[in-house]
Amino acid sequence: MFKGRKRLRNGKVVDYVDLVIAVMPTTLMKAVAQTLATRHGGGYSLLHRVGDRSA
Repeated sequence: MFKGRKRLRNGKVVDYVDLVIAVMPTTLMKAVAQTLATRHGGGYSLLHRVGDRSA
């Protein structure tokens, strides 16, 4: 979806998808995560696979 890399002002190069996530308002993150889970079969949260969380 967000392919490629982006050079930041300080010269560092990052994946474009990481940049999009970094600047995305937190109010949209849940909706985006739900859409991605629906499109790609779910099974993952933003940080962990479902059922793979430490207690």
